[in-house]
Amino acid sequence: MTILILAVGSYGDVLPLVGMARELQQRGHRVTIFTSAHFQELVQKAGVGFTPLGTADDYDAIANNPALWHPHKGWRLLMKQIVSSALGETYTLLKSKIITGNTLLISSTLGFAARLLQETHHIPHATVHFSPGVFHSAHQAPKIPGLTLPDWLPVTVKDGMWKFLDHTFIDPIVKPQLNDFRRQLGLPPVSRIFHNWLHSPDLVLGLFPEWFAAPQPDWPPATHVTGFPLYDEAPDSVLPATVQNFLDAHPEPLIYTPGSANKHGRSFFKEAAKASQVARLPGAVGQPSIIVRPTGNAQNGGSTLDQQNGAFVAIIIKKFGLHNLSRKRISSRTHVYELRRQRCFLHGKPTVCIHVGQQHTHFQHQRHGMALR
Repeated sequence: MTILILAVGSYGDVLPLVGMARELQQRGHRVTIFTSAHFQELVQKAGVGFTPLGTADDYDAIANNPALWHPHKGWRLLMKQIVSSALGETYTLLKSKIITGNTLLISSTLGFAARLLQETHHIPHATVHFSPGVFHSAHQAPKIPGLTLPDWLPVTVKDGMWKFLDHTFIDPIVKPQLNDFRRQLGLPPVSRIFHNWLHSPDLVLGLFPEWFAAPQPDWPPATHVTGFPLYDEAPDSVLPATVQNFLDAHPEPLIYTPGSANKHGRSFFKEAAKASQVARLPGAVGQPSIIVRPTGNAQNGGSTLDQQNGAFVAIIIKKFGLHNLSRKRISSRTHVYELRRQRCFLHGKPTVCIHVGQQHTHFQHQRHGMALR
C-alpha cells in the first residue's frame, strides 16, 4: 500500500506522524511524508520518504511572526495560510503521487488538501487530531476563552453557541477561499468547516487517551482514540553533561517549555524565573528549574546553565526535547509548566498547561486532579 501522510503544523504536529510513518513502513507499506522543509532532517532520519512543502524560510516567517501567539490574530494568520495558494499547490503535489486503488491518505488536523483528495478521488483518508479541542461538542465542550460552555448547560444551548461561533468567527475566515477552490475542483460548497467537514468520514484518530478526553455522542462516528503517541526520534540520545550534572544535584526541578514554534516567549521565561523564586525549597535561594526553549545558540553540547532572579535555571536548547528529558531523568514529583502538547502526561508528571492563543484550547480540560489552565 502507498501511504501519503500530510503533516501541517509545528514539531508537535509532525513528530507523532513521523513515528506513525516509520511504523507503517516497517509493516511493509511505502510511506511518504509531505511537510515543511523545516522538518526534512527529522523525517529523513526516520528512514521514510519525504516531500517538502514550501521552504524552511516559509516556516520561519510564520514562526517568527509575533502575531502567531496573539489570542485572536494567531488564528487568522494560521487559517489564511492554510487556505492560501499553498492549498492548491499541496493538493496538486499529493495528487501526483496517487496510485489508483493502492493509496491511503493520512493528514493532521489542518491537512485540508488530503481531505479534498478524499472527496475528488474517493481515496480512503484518516484525519489525525492531537487535541480533543477540535471536537466542538455540545455535550462536554472544550473551554475556549470568551466562550465557556459548562456541562450543565442544555445541549441545545451549547449547540447553538457552536453554530454562532462557526458562522461568525470561523467560516468567514476559512470558507470563502476554501469554497472557491472546491468550486474549481467541481465540489459543492461547505459550511461549519471545523464542526463537520474537517473530520474524514472514513476514520478519525484522536492521539490521546479516554481519561484525557472521553469521546462524546456528537463526535464523528468514525472516531477512535488511541492514547498519547510514544515515538521518540532519538531514544538512545544522551543528555548533555551540563544537564545531567544539574539533574544529579536537583532531581525534582520545575520544567518550563513554551512549545517548539514559540519564538516569542520572553515574558513566559521571565515569569518562569519569578515562579521558581517564589516556589523555592526551604533554605534555598530558588527552586531548581529547567527551561526547554525552541531557539538559542548551542553551548556545552546544546545547553547552558544560568541563574536568574535567584532561582537556579538550567536552559536547554529545544533539540533535546521535553519528551526525551522527561522520559529519561526527571522525578515523578517534578512539575511541568507547558504551552504545548501532551508530552508529560504520558510520563505521569504533574503538569500545568498554560493557554496562549487560540492554538491551545485543547488544554482546557481537567482530568484526574491535574490542573490545566
